[in-house]
Amino acid sequence: MTNKLNILKSILQQLIYNIDVNNSNLNEEELDEAIDYLTRINQSKLSKHQACKYLGISRATFDKRVKEGIIPEGRKEVGFTEKF
Repeated sequence: MTNKLNILKSILQQLIYNIDVNNSNLNEEELDEAIDYLTRINQSKLSKHQACKYLGISRATFDKRVKEGIIPEGRKEVGFTEKF
């Protein structure tokens, strides 16, 4: 592991320890931001087709759920025409 990965690992381990002992100093907004960011960087990217297959739904149902806000809108990636 690189030095930066070791630093990240150490910070995450300390956060986990603080959560386990109920000693987190994060407020609700900070928790929401942290959850959102960590979720985004930890997820593999799926195309619309892959997401529909994974969820077992049609493209029309997928589009409907995106419009309703149930499924988040995808993000553009450089070099790709499709959102992920």
